[in-house]
Amino acid sequence: MASDLLENEVYVQLMTVLRPCAAYPTGRILLSRWLTGDFANRYTGLWGKVEPSDLTQPDGLLRIAKSHGETCRHPLLDAPLESLKLVAVFQFDVPVEDNTECIYLLEVGNSDIVEEWKDCGRVNRPDGAVGDEWCCEWFDLDKIPYSRMPADDVLWYPLVLAGKLLRGTFKFKGEPKYTVKQYEITEVEGHL
Repeated sequence: MASDLLENEVYVQLMTVLRPCAAYPTGRILLSRWLTGDFANRYTGLWGKVEPSDLTQPDGLLRIAKSHGETCRHPLLDAPLESLKLVAVFQFDVPVEDNTECIYLLEVGNSDIVEEWKDCGRVNRPDGAVGDEWCCEWFDLDKIPYSRMPADDVLWYPLVLAGKLLRGTFKFKGEPKYTVKQYEITEVEGHL
Protein backbone atom coordinates (compact mmCIF):
# COMPACT_ATOMS: atom_id res chain seq x y z
CA MET A 1 0.00 0.00 0.00
CA ALA A 2 1.40 3.39 -0.93
CA SER A 3 2.51 5.40 2.10
CA ASP A 4 1.09 8.61 0.60
CA LEU A 5 -2.39 7.14 1.16
CA LEU A 6 -1.81 7.10 4.89
CA GLU A 7 -1.16 10.80 5.46
CA ASN A 8 -4.69 11.36 6.80
CA GLU A 9 -6.67 9.69 9.58
CA VAL A 10 -6.96 5.97 8.82
CA TYR A 11 -10.07 3.83 9.27
CA VAL A 12 -10.66 0.15 8.58
CA GLN A 13 -13.89 -1.48 7.52
CA LEU A 14 -14.22 -5.25 7.95
CA MET A 15 -16.67 -6.84 5.52
CA THR A 16 -17.69 -10.30 6.73
CA VAL A 17 -19.33 -12.36 3.99
CA LEU A 18 -20.78 -15.86 3.97
CA ARG A 19 -20.67 -17.03 0.36
CA PRO A 20 -23.70 -18.90 -1.04
CA CYS A 21 -24.25 -22.32 0.51
CA ALA A 22 -27.13 -24.78 0.94
CA ALA A 23 -28.44 -23.03 4.07
CA TYR A 24 -28.12 -19.52 2.55
CA PRO A 25 -28.34 -19.78 -1.26
CA THR A 26 -27.78 -16.05 -1.87
CA GLY A 27 -25.00 -15.70 0.71
CA ARG A 28 -25.01 -13.25 3.62
CA ILE A 29 -23.14 -10.19 4.86
CA LEU A 30 -22.71 -8.98 8.44
CA LEU A 31 -23.42 -5.26 8.85
CA SER A 32 -23.31 -2.92 11.85
CA ARG A 33 -26.11 -0.45 12.52
CA TRP A 34 -25.01 2.61 14.46
CA LEU A 35 -27.33 3.39 17.37
CA THR A 36 -26.03 6.86 18.28
CA GLY A 37 -24.53 9.99 16.77
CA ASP A 38 -24.61 11.34 13.22
CA PHE A 39 -24.72 7.84 11.74
CA ALA A 40 -27.62 6.56 13.89
CA ASN A 41 -29.72 3.92 12.10
CA ARG A 42 -27.25 3.61 9.22
CA TYR A 43 -25.57 0.32 8.32
CA THR A 44 -21.98 -0.36 7.30
CA GLY A 45 -19.32 -3.02 7.76
CA LEU A 46 -17.61 -3.28 11.16
CA TRP A 47 -15.62 -0.08 11.30
CA GLY A 48 -12.94 1.55 13.40
CA LYS A 49 -10.07 4.03 13.50
CA VAL A 50 -6.53 2.62 13.49
CA GLU A 51 -2.96 3.82 13.48
CA PRO A 52 -1.28 3.40 10.06
CA SER A 53 1.12 0.87 11.59
CA ASP A 54 -1.88 -1.28 12.60
CA LEU A 55 -2.54 -2.03 8.94
CA THR A 56 0.55 -4.22 8.80
CA GLN A 57 0.02 -5.76 12.24
CA PRO A 58 -2.65 -8.42 12.76
CA ASP A 59 -3.27 -7.13 16.30
CA GLY A 60 -4.58 -3.81 14.97
CA LEU A 61 -7.20 -5.51 12.84
CA LEU A 62 -8.09 -7.97 15.58
CA ARG A 63 -8.67 -5.04 17.95
CA ILE A 64 -11.50 -3.81 15.70
CA ALA A 65 -13.08 -7.27 15.66
CA LYS A 66 -12.74 -7.50 19.45
CA SER A 67 -14.23 -4.04 19.99
CA HIS A 68 -17.33 -5.19 18.12
CA GLY A 69 -17.46 -8.49 19.94
CA GLU A 70 -17.59 -7.86 23.66
CA THR A 71 -20.68 -10.03 24.06
CA CYS A 72 -20.08 -12.24 21.02
CA ARG A 73 -17.13 -13.39 18.93
CA HIS A 74 -16.51 -11.88 15.50
CA PRO A 75 -15.67 -14.63 12.96
CA LEU A 76 -12.26 -12.97 12.43
CA LEU A 77 -11.25 -13.99 15.94
CA ASP A 78 -11.53 -17.65 14.93
CA ALA A 79 -10.29 -17.39 11.33
CA PRO A 80 -6.71 -17.62 10.09
CA LEU A 81 -5.49 -14.06 9.47
CA GLU A 82 -4.44 -15.00 5.94
CA SER A 83 -8.14 -15.30 5.15
CA LEU A 84 -8.48 -11.53 5.68
CA LYS A 85 -7.88 -9.72 2.37
CA LEU A 86 -7.28 -6.04 1.68
CA VAL A 87 -9.74 -5.38 -1.16
CA ALA A 88 -10.00 -1.59 -1.39
CA VAL A 89 -8.30 1.63 -0.35
CA PHE A 90 -10.28 4.87 -0.59
CA GLN A 91 -9.37 8.49 0.05
CA PHE A 92 -12.27 10.47 1.49
CA ASP A 93 -12.45 14.25 1.18
CA VAL A 94 -15.02 14.99 3.88
CA PRO A 95 -16.00 18.47 5.17
CA VAL A 96 -14.95 17.55 8.74
CA GLU A 97 -11.66 15.71 8.07
CA ASP A 98 -9.97 13.98 5.17
CA ASN A 99 -9.31 10.31 5.80
CA THR A 100 -8.23 7.04 4.27
CA GLU A 101 -10.40 3.95 4.57
CA CYS A 102 -8.97 0.46 4.03
CA ILE A 103 -11.54 -2.23 3.30
CA TYR A 104 -10.78 -5.80 4.38
CA LEU A 105 -12.89 -8.79 3.34
CA LEU A 106 -13.32 -11.93 5.42
CA GLU A 107 -15.11 -14.70 3.55
CA VAL A 108 -16.45 -17.47 5.71
CA GLY A 109 -17.65 -20.73 4.26
CA ASN A 110 -19.42 -22.16 7.27
CA SER A 111 -23.11 -21.39 7.77
CA ASP A 112 -22.71 -22.41 11.44
CA ILE A 113 -21.11 -18.98 12.00
CA VAL A 114 -24.35 -17.29 10.94
CA GLU A 115 -26.36 -19.54 13.25
CA GLU A 116 -23.93 -18.96 16.14
CA TRP A 117 -24.14 -15.21 15.66
CA LYS A 118 -27.94 -15.29 15.46
CA ASP A 119 -27.94 -16.61 19.02
CA CYS A 120 -25.52 -13.88 20.12
CA GLY A 121 -26.72 -10.98 22.26
CA ARG A 122 -25.74 -8.29 19.78
CA VAL A 123 -26.79 -9.83 16.48
CA ASN A 124 -30.30 -9.20 15.19
CA ARG A 125 -31.14 -7.36 18.41
CA PRO A 126 -32.79 -4.16 17.15
CA ASP A 127 -31.79 -1.90 20.03
CA GLY A 128 -28.42 -3.40 20.96
CA ALA A 129 -27.50 -3.58 24.62
CA VAL A 130 -27.47 -0.70 27.08
CA GLY A 131 -24.55 1.61 26.25
CA ASP A 132 -23.88 0.09 22.83
CA GLU A 133 -23.06 2.38 19.94
CA TRP A 134 -23.99 -0.24 17.34
CA CYS A 135 -25.66 -3.61 16.80
CA CYS A 136 -25.06 -6.22 14.09
CA GLU A 137 -27.32 -7.97 11.64
CA TRP A 138 -26.87 -10.54 8.86
CA PHE A 139 -28.40 -9.67 5.47
CA ASP A 140 -28.85 -11.77 2.36
CA LEU A 141 -26.41 -10.54 -0.28
CA ASP A 142 -29.32 -9.69 -2.58
CA LYS A 143 -31.01 -7.61 0.18
CA ILE A 144 -28.22 -5.29 1.34
CA PRO A 145 -29.95 -2.12 2.70
CA TYR A 146 -28.06 0.38 0.53
CA SER A 147 -30.66 3.10 1.14
CA ARG A 148 -29.72 2.97 4.84
CA MET A 149 -25.94 3.01 4.30
CA PRO A 150 -23.37 5.76 3.71
CA ALA A 151 -23.75 7.25 0.23
CA ASP A 152 -20.48 5.79 -1.07
CA ASP A 153 -21.19 2.17 -0.09
CA VAL A 154 -23.66 1.51 -2.91
CA LEU A 155 -20.95 2.55 -5.38
CA TRP A 156 -18.27 0.10 -4.26
CA TYR A 157 -19.86 -2.74 -2.22
CA PRO A 158 -21.18 -4.54 -5.34
CA LEU A 159 -17.72 -4.33 -6.96
CA VAL A 160 -15.94 -5.76 -3.91
CA LEU A 161 -18.56 -8.48 -3.56
CA ALA A 162 -17.93 -9.35 -7.23
CA GLY A 163 -14.25 -9.95 -6.40
CA LYS A 164 -12.74 -6.66 -7.63
CA LEU A 165 -9.77 -4.95 -5.97
CA LEU A 166 -10.33 -1.19 -5.85
CA ARG A 167 -8.67 2.14 -5.27
CA GLY A 168 -10.61 5.36 -5.31
CA THR A 169 -11.38 8.86 -4.14
CA PHE A 170 -14.63 10.31 -2.88
CA LYS A 171 -15.49 13.98 -2.33
CA PHE A 172 -18.44 14.63 -0.06
CA LYS A 173 -20.68 17.60 0.71
CA GLY A 174 -23.15 18.33 3.47
CA GLU A 175 -23.31 17.38 7.13
CA PRO A 176 -23.89 15.26 9.06
CA LYS A 177 -25.08 12.65 6.52
CA TYR A 178 -22.86 13.41 3.59
CA THR A 179 -23.74 13.03 -0.07
CA VAL A 180 -21.21 12.10 -2.73
CA LYS A 181 -20.21 15.17 -4.73
CA GLN A 182 -17.65 13.45 -6.97
CA TYR A 183 -15.90 10.08 -7.06
CA GLU A 184 -13.51 7.92 -9.02
CA ILE A 185 -13.12 4.16 -8.55
CA THR A 186 -10.37 2.23 -10.31
CA GLU A 187 -10.07 -1.54 -10.49
CA VAL A 188 -6.58 -2.72 -9.52
CA GLU A 189 -4.90 -5.78 -11.00
CA GLY A 190 -2.78 -7.98 -8.74
CA HIS A 191 -2.72 -6.54 -5.22
CA LEU A 192 -3.17 -3.19 -3.46
